[in-house]
Amino acid sequence: MMWSIYIIGCCFLFGLVIGSFLNVVIYRIPRDLSIIRPPSSCPTCHRLIKPWENIPILSYVFILRGHCAGCGSPISLQYPVVEAFTGILFALVGWRFGGSFQTLVFIAFTAILIVLSVIDLQTRLLPDVIVLPGLLTACLLAVMTLHPKGAACWSTTVSKAFFGMAAGGLPLLLLAWGYLKLTGREGMGGGDIKLMFFIGALLGPGKVLLTLFIGSLVGAVAGSIALKLAHGDRHTQIPFGPFLSGAAWISMMWGDGIIRSYLMFSDLAG
Repeated sequence: MMWSIYIIGCCFLFGLVIGSFLNVVIYRIPRDLSIIRPPSSCPTCHRLIKPWENIPILSYVFILRGHCAGCGSPISLQYPVVEAFTGILFALVGWRFGGSFQTLVFIAFTAILIVLSVIDLQTRLLPDVIVLPGLLTACLLAVMTLHPKGAACWSTTVSKAFFGMAAGGLPLLLLAWGYLKLTGREGMGGGDIKLMFFIGALLGPGKVLLTLFIGSLVGAVAGSIALKLAHGDRHTQIPFGPFLSGAAWISMMWGDGIIRSYLMFSDLAG
């Protein structure tokens, strides 16, 4: 019990720190800036941020009080929200998977999903510089299972990764191709398709299909509501990445149980 609490606490604190870094990635990647140099600074007055002003959440609330210490410009609420959200999700991953290799992989996956979701909401883009290395890493993890020691700590084998990519990416690829042929317009970005290849390679066919189902269902409902509230039309772009990312995280955490319950409920489990 104490060991579990220790893991959860460490994951939460680690998530707060990583969340601060994710804010840097979210800001710089779409602008083609290095995520390493220069040091963090105010985008308005370019004043360098002091180390004690970079303490996750606390510095925003108690030190800076939501404003730059140099010019007084307001600091986006996105910064503490991403930090807190990352800490909470990391803690949940630690609670679910404990002190395992899966925890390390899924913490990294969670961070990627957070970054992609926020960037997609802001820019309608899912950058290749994030998605493609993730896909490559997922494939390498699958190859690792060819060795007995690798298979002992990771369950998505090469065949599962292959069928996962096919199940996740090909439906969206065919849908995008068909929509383009029928309307002459792009109805889905290539980033969403690449993201599904990545998710399929990491989680396997069952969980990527669950991701597609949950993401499409929630995305359709939320998108319809957003369009109605914003008085948009059928040409209005709705970012699909956050819905796919949220669905992938749910599938990662509880996909096995959801699929098992569905099969039992539908009498497909025999």
